[in-house]
Amino acid sequence: MKRIAALLRRLKGRRQAVVAEEDPRAVALGDRVQSHFEAGLCCSEAMVRGVAELFARQGSDPAELARLGSGLCGGMGGKKATCGVFSGGALALGLLYGRERPEETNRQARQMAGRFFEILSEQTGGHVCEKLLAKFGPSNRLTHARCHRLARNGAILLANMILETEHAGHALHPLAAHKDDLPAGEGGSGASLKG
Repeated sequence: MKRIAALLRRLKGRRQAVVAEEDPRAVALGDRVQSHFEAGLCCSEAMVRGVAELFARQGSDPAELARLGSGLCGGMGGKKATCGVFSGGALALGLLYGRERPEETNRQARQMAGRFFEILSEQTGGHVCEKLLAKFGPSNRLTHARCHRLARNGAILLANMILETEHAGHALHPLAAHKDDLPAGEGGSGASLKG
């Protein structure tokens, strides 16, 4: 997690990250995404579902929204192209910051998705699923654990970016409202963290 914070600071220029990596909401998203991945969702589905559960507007159906990531599983439909942590993260940012009408701007979603891609690519050494898997070694439990860790770290990075944007006064999409979904005592209202 310290590497993520360092990359955030470096790629943001001279400004220091305003949201600590230990922010319980960022860690909660990382844990949730990893849990969904371990339970059988692919990385892109897990990213979208986790973000939808913690940050999407009230009344959204996270399981339904996770379906948006299904075609991206296995690096774009099983082709081992762009890793689903990257593409699922970009989808999640579109959910939160995207436009609904053509006359609206999608600049914030695009800038954040580009920044997410740059930071995570630098952290992982690339974005191509096949190449990341090759770095992880032969397909086995250790490889899967490394994929889960990549998904968790990507989710923490994404949450930090979302929280930093909120902190800077840039609201989520008008239809999205941050859910105070943390246990009591960790800055939340005591709502459940169940997935």
